[in-house]
Amino acid sequence: MKPSILRISPLAFTLLALGASSAARAQDSFSTAPPGEAAPAPFAPASAPGGGFGAIGEWVLSMQTTSFGGSSGGFLFLHKQSGGGYEIAVHPAIDYFVTHSVTVGGMVGIDYSSGGSTTVSLGARAGFNMNINDRVGFWPTAGVFGGYTSNSDHTSSSSAGLLIFAPFLYHLAPHFFAGLGPSFDISFNNNQQKDFGVDFIIGGWF
Repeated sequence: MKPSILRISPLAFTLLALGASSAARAQDSFSTAPPGEAAPAPFAPASAPGGGFGAIGEWVLSMQTTSFGGSSGGFLFLHKQSGGGYEIAVHPAIDYFVTHSVTVGGMVGIDYSSGGSTTVSLGARAGFNMNINDRVGFWPTAGVFGGYTSNSDHTSSSSAGLLIFAPFLYHLAPHFFAGLGPSFDISFNNNQQKDFGVDFIIGGWF
């Protein structure tokens, strides 16, 4: 008994070829890739919240509770005493990734007391970011600061020192983070006052 041979008629072969050609043209019509390049995946996975933090050229805007320059701490606060005065302060910072994971930046502090005392502080710092996973990172910074305080009785004072802050960051959403970590500062003045603490930071990057 001879083995059977599958035979395809010329008409069936032509119909199959036309169907394959039509499917290929339909697929190409939905492609946005240039000719000669592979089309991208139709559904790209969403980026991780902290996946891009640390790339060259990124800017970071933040507020932190770390005190410097003689200020009383707080990234943005208003204190009011019962039957007395009040105090308001704001401490923003801006940093830039000059190379992968390495930042340079500056800090500003403005503190005002209803008693007539105003402190203006400036600082410069450098840092290094380490991404532990998609959401958690470690961003220690160290820098120097200087502050000038003017009082209502026409007296004034100045201060300068070294500030170290080492927060662990949690990226709540893409381009937005919050963090907590130890801080240390030492005054360069004659008393060489030292302060230790645990401080909070919140910020975003673009």
